[in-house]
Amino acid sequence: MTSYSNYEQVPWYRRSSINTLFILGSFFFHPLIWAVCFLLATGDVYYNKTDTSGQLKKWHWANKVVAFILLAVQLGFLLLFRLG
Repeated sequence: MTSYSNYEQVPWYRRSSINTLFILGSFFFHPLIWAVCFLLATGDVYYNKTDTSGQLKKWHWANKVVAFILLAVQLGFLLLFRLG
């Protein structure tokens, strides 16, 4: 895994602010949460804050769980409305 010490090094799609916007936007455009979950499954999302070692902080496992719960709820609603 890559560690970053400068936020400018982080690809735009791995930045916390973008992924937070994607999660909020997923309430209106569903595939955005799919993109966030794919990114979380394939790597880390970074904050614009450093830890004590000078590396950028990453999303905590709880952030990842919330994203996947939102995905599960969304898929549940899609199935409910498609089948019901």
